[in-house]
Amino acid sequence: MKKIFLFIMIFFLTSTMLLAGDKKAKEAVAEDFIKTDVVVIGGGAAGLMAALKSAEAGVNVVLMEKMAFLGGNTIISAGIIQAAGTSVQREYGVEGDSPEKFIEDLKHPGRDYTGQEFVFSTIMHEGSRDMVEKLRDRGLEFVNFQEANKRMHIMYPELYRGGSTLIGLLKDLSVNAKVNIMLNTEAKELIEENGAIVGVKANHHGEMITVKSKAVILATGGFSSNPEMIRQYLPQLSDLKSRASKGITGDGIRMAQKHGAETVAMSAGQHMFYVNPDKEIDVPLLLAFTPAIIVNTEGKRFINEAIDYAAAARAAVSQPGKKGFIVFDEMVRRSHEPMEKYFEVGIVVEAGSIKELAEKMEMPQLVDTINRYNEMAKAGVDKEFNREYNFMPLVEPKYYAITVQPMIYNSYGGLKIDTKCRVLKADGEHIKGLYAAGEVSGSVEVQEGLNYTSGIAQALVYGEIAAQTARNDMK
Repeated sequence: MKKIFLFIMIFFLTSTMLLAGDKKAKEAVAEDFIKTDVVVIGGGAAGLMAALKSAEAGVNVVLMEKMAFLGGNTIISAGIIQAAGTSVQREYGVEGDSPEKFIEDLKHPGRDYTGQEFVFSTIMHEGSRDMVEKLRDRGLEFVNFQEANKRMHIMYPELYRGGSTLIGLLKDLSVNAKVNIMLNTEAKELIEENGAIVGVKANHHGEMITVKSKAVILATGGFSSNPEMIRQYLPQLSDLKSRASKGITGDGIRMAQKHGAETVAMSAGQHMFYVNPDKEIDVPLLLAFTPAIIVNTEGKRFINEAIDYAAAARAAVSQPGKKGFIVFDEMVRRSHEPMEKYFEVGIVVEAGSIKELAEKMEMPQLVDTINRYNEMAKAGVDKEFNREYNFMPLVEPKYYAITVQPMIYNSYGGLKIDTKCRVLKADGEHIKGLYAAGEVSGSVEVQEGLNYTSGIAQALVYGEIAAQTARNDMK
């Protein structure tokens, strides 16, 4: 009997120890994590720059990108850095420009800017001037300088491929610097311990992983591709389509908000440009660089076509059907080579005369509109919208039209940060270990009352700052 009892006790104790050991083993597996110095969430221009600068300073970096490829909004952009006072400008004969002059030109007419120092915009524009030089030193070539905007630094002979050129360079540099790039890795939540952000939980190829770190840099972009957030903050734009990357869904903003992060200017608007609705082909810069005009469904002009393309797109929101029609002649086609792709994909209506085009477009008023426009252009005074740049008559048959609609692309609002890219709470205190760069913090220019110029410049400049601040704070 005693032997049986002893056997039972030994069995019970052994089983208990095995179960306890199994439980600890399971807990150990569940608590396994990747350890690094810095986690960068988002693989666009801001994220790649932050990761690159961190790695080159000897910091261990994990870069998480939710999509299967790097690039974010940058890779689908024209790839333009707006900057003043650069060596590129001087090589093209532009002398005496500066970030200060640039900011002065970005002020809205009639608005009182007394006492404003434009702190964030100054950092951005001084930084973009220096960034052009740094990228040139890295082998990036700026080409196809535009007379329309002598601060527009273009990275590829074909205007619409510069974004992929930049991302390709940053990717190669990051790989060489030993950045641990994890694609198909969607950050789900930030890890907070003792009031500080110490890592990220993410879905990596369908499996949940934990990455512990000393700092997290958010570079997830805005919320243009999140219909729910658009309805919440910008209901007037909720019926517009998004041209942003599908991954730009406000992830960083929402994750940071759960830890007390403050947002700023969320209802300030969205950057837009024109897209052909039939083929979803981008047509953002045709108006900016040619004498083409834009009319509404009635065949009437409704804006100064030579203003920035985003303002032109925003103007179409208030037009019938929220769309427009870009009209141009054979001279414009011949002088603007990139537009040949519009003909190749079949989105251009062609006609031998203005009257024929008006009939095809079912716009009887188009004839009077173009005739009046041509008369004003010959006289040199636009009495309707004060157009000055590329103000030339459309008089060379054939005549063409492209249907366009505005689509949203960049967010003007986002996380509130300080000048060192630390994410702030409502009381002004920063969240220890958390930083943000690029569109996730909105447009610093718009937030300071200026015209928007370049999301890429802001991404690169503030991505570099975020890396430096995180590195300093870890010391």
